[in-house]
Amino acid sequence: MNTRQQGGGLAAFHEAVSIWMKRLDTGLRYLLALGMAIIMLAIIFHVCGRYFFGMTYMGTMEIVRYTMIWVSMAGAACAFGSREHVCINFFQGRLSTRQWF
Repeated sequence: MNTRQQGGGLAAFHEAVSIWMKRLDTGLRYLLALGMAIIMLAIIFHVCGRYFFGMTYMGTMEIVRYTMIWVSMAGAACAFGSREHVCINFFQGRLSTRQWF
């Protein structure tokens, strides 16, 4: 097998992985939107129940808490994968351009 055939196989593999990563990222973004909708509806349900009926419903704040944990962790992974995470470049312009290592 020559290098041209090996490179072609590697390029096809890279293309397939790229397609699956895009699909995974899209699916994760839909799940994140669903998680945020669940948080919003649970809080509205909890507040309306307390305001109108004078009682809270058991489990609504736990749903909000655990959904928020999952949304924040999955959202951080999604942002890191697409290079949209928070970047602190405070020192970038203040340091010299010489190489340190």
